[in-house]
Amino acid sequence: MKQFLLFLTLVSILSANDTESLLKAKELFKNKSYDQALEILEKSSETTPLNVDELKLQAKIHYAKGNVEDALDSLYLALKQKSKDPEIYLELVKLYSTSKRYKGALEVCENGIKKFPNSLELNLQLASLLPRFGKVPASLQLIEKLKAEFPSDPRPLSIESNLYLYRADFDKAEISIKWAISLDEKNQDYKNNLAIVYEKKGDFLLKQKKEKEAKESFELAWKEIQSLNSNNPIIASNQERIKRKAS
Repeated sequence: MKQFLLFLTLVSILSANDTESLLKAKELFKNKSYDQALEILEKSSETTPLNVDELKLQAKIHYAKGNVEDALDSLYLALKQKSKDPEIYLELVKLYSTSKRYKGALEVCENGIKKFPNSLELNLQLASLLPRFGKVPASLQLIEKLKAEFPSDPRPLSIESNLYLYRADFDKAEISIKWAISLDEKNQDYKNNLAIVYEKKGDFLLKQKKEKEAKESFELAWKEIQSLNSNNPIIASNQERIKRKAS
């Protein structure tokens, strides 16, 4: 019994130390002290293998340092430990996508959905990836399914708007993004996207020599975007460009 109690005590101490190490590594990562954060995780791995949370953090640190391959390795190790975690599949998809490895992203996403067909996050990623492979109709079909299953979530509508915009179907793109805004009125990204729909419509009308209609569309775009947070560099850039077109 004493040996059993001693074992429990040691396990508790190790768990506490692991948690402390992870918290410290997270704090260093937050402060962009990436090498120090990695050093803590590597030192922890000398005694026990890194757990899933530690491997996820390690992947984020590697990616922040520009080491995509190492980041992928960390996530695949996490997946090996916990294959029933859809979050790891999602992290892999995002990592592949942000590093513009869309084929890898699609493969992992489809494999993840086979295991977790009801995962909204993975299905949203799939809907965003399919158009890159010329599968816009399949993406729109998936979006319709997600809209029916998650009617209060604006994200499928935002993706749908982008798909219609890609097709130059400006009226449908406008309807979709306005619907998304009605579900999340404070979301500046959606309002920015609405401005982009009006801007792209204006560009299209200009090419057709319809200057008056184009000007009206640019003015609508400026009306939507002028009050948004200019501290966001993407929004600020869009504001500057759209203002010139609307003037």
